[in-house]
Amino acid sequence: MELIFEDIRERDMDCLFIEEFNVNNDFFVDLFKNSITALSDIKSILAKHSIVDSQYGETDIFTKIELIDKNIILLIENKIDASFQPLQGERYNIRKRNIISENNSINVYTVLFAPEKYFSGHIESKKFDICISYEKIQKYFEGRKTIRDVYKANIIKMAIEQAKRGYNIVEDIRVTKFWKNYWNYLQNNYPAVIMKEPNIKPFDADWPLIYFDWLPKYWEIFHKLSKGYIDLQTKLSEKEIHKYRNVNQFVNVVKTGKSYSLRIIVPKIDRLKEFYEQLDDIKISFEKIKYFEDIKTICNGT
Repeated sequence: MELIFEDIRERDMDCLFIEEFNVNNDFFVDLFKNSITALSDIKSILAKHSIVDSQYGETDIFTKIELIDKNIILLIENKIDASFQPLQGERYNIRKRNIISENNSINVYTVLFAPEKYFSGHIESKKFDICISYEKIQKYFEGRKTIRDVYKANIIKMAIEQAKRGYNIVEDIRVTKFWKNYWNYLQNNYPAVIMKEPNIKPFDADWPLIYFDWLPKYWEIFHKLSKGYIDLQTKLSEKEIHKYRNVNQFVNVVKTGKSYSLRIIVPKIDRLKEFYEQLDDIKISFEKIKYFEDIKTICNGT
């Protein structure tokens, strides 16, 4: 097959799928007829790209389907070969529950689009209500046999082949430079805070991972730069998190997925801008990381 794209990105596939949802009702019916029961006549379908929830992150494709007897919302995560972000599947399910709590007459499904290989390689995929493989979508287009549909089938085939080759990071030089300056400054000024030296980073690398040596196993601290907070992600239940609620005035308990995080609010940082232009806000963030030290005694006692 002659090369159409040098490299296929998930956003390219998002746009392909969104187009089909918005102009071709048969696409929805064919993909979901075995997963969603009693699909009656469709009145309208509207698919939108990259809908962001300020608390629980991004939905790649938000699709609302209006049927004669009910409404359906699909919260679709699209993957080619990139790994899941921490708790990404759980955050999709939180968004689902939030929508239902506002209107329990809507049927909401979390959906994962990805190559078949991806499902077996990522346990996080089991947290989605419905998984639709690229191979299934490819067969749909191949079965229609028009020039346009064959073209789309070939693009999906290229994405599948790319997934088989593995994930190749497309470096964003601005982001790599920011991460390296971040790591250097942390090493030189806050030696108690542990961070792995970064390699090249893609455009969307926005969550530096840091540690203290006293943290319990599987607890992780993510500096969520553009969101403006630092989360110490735990494996604690609602009952277990209770002892951390009044550690100090700067550390807040928030529910993230099925467990809880300890959150510190900090200035928002732009990874695409020069590190040292934002140094005052970065210093504030690094200083506030110290407030997690107040939970050390509690952790050592558990």
